[in-house]
Amino acid sequence: ETNVTTLDFDKVLIGQSLELPIEIKNNGKTPAYWKLKGSQQLESLFAFSANEGLTQPGQTEIVYVKFTSRKPVIIKKPIQIDILDKNKMRIFSQFHIQVIAEAFDATFDFAYPKSLDHLKYENTKVGYKSTITCTIKNRGKFPATYKLIMAKSIAARCITATPSEGTISPGDRGPKQICFAFQSDKPVNYSQVLCATLKV
Repeated sequence: ETNVTTLDFDKVLIGQSLELPIEIKNNGKTPAYWKLKGSQQLESLFAFSANEGLTQPGQTEIVYVKFTSRKPVIIKKPIQIDILDKNKMRIFSQFHIQVIAEAFDATFDFAYPKSLDHLKYENTKVGYKSTITCTIKNRGKFPATYKLIMAKSIAARCITATPSEGTISPGDRGPKQICFAFQSDKPVNYSQVLCATLKV
């Protein structure tokens, strides 16, 4: 017997991996040979820890299936497990397993104001707060969560980002705004310094 009739990987971000097990248990009184059929057509996206083997009475064989894709794709294909005698001469039973998976891309746009490609505050008075508003937009199919990780540099201590994290749905009207505010209580001069990292 097997523990699943459907191997559902649900949704996996491109470049990421998810591994699920298939348990094959021999409830009989004699050794049984099992063999996966149809796994070859999935091997470009799925990695199988084993494709065949001999299972002794009362033992359970676990086959791990790993799904990874470098581009968006939707998969819905069957695989089959043939159960044979130990000499592989006769098929005693067959199990059909539906494999379902989707790889999706998190397309996320971050934009500076027009004519800028970085945070440029020019000359600002000591104690005065100068702000630059950037925008982010989710162009993917599913909600995406972002978080701004502020750098540990001295320059980054003068900058705050609001909101620093949140979730953006693909159906949101217009881009979401993030306000970067610079304020220093003493004269400083910074150039080409990393202040934050945006993680999606």
